[in-house]
Amino acid sequence: MNITRTARRFMSRRPIVGGNWKCNPVSAKALPDLVANIEACDTSKVDVYVCPSPLHVSLCTFKNGAKIAPQNMNFTGCGAYTGEMAADQMVDMGIECSHWPLGASW
Repeated sequence: MNITRTARRFMSRRPIVGGNWKCNPVSAKALPDLVANIEACDTSKVDVYVCPSPLHVSLCTFKNGAKIAPQNMNFTGCGAYTGEMAADQMVDMGIECSHWPLGASW
């Protein structure tokens, strides 16, 4: 079997799984259960990104290697952009994430 260079490159990629919590949970009291669900996942063979609501980003931490990814990022930077979050703000808050959804996530 002859495998092309492109096919070999794709076969060696590490899978990525991400989940967007949308506008959930209703109460921060539910966060421990949601975090426990993610903590129970085996992340040894996949990169896991969790996208909590902007209000909950700073309240979520994972010990199993799952990463926090904000639900959106304003690519134009800080300024008069109502409801947006800029990458500089996220870095300042200690969010070290290389992935996040941009725009609508359905």
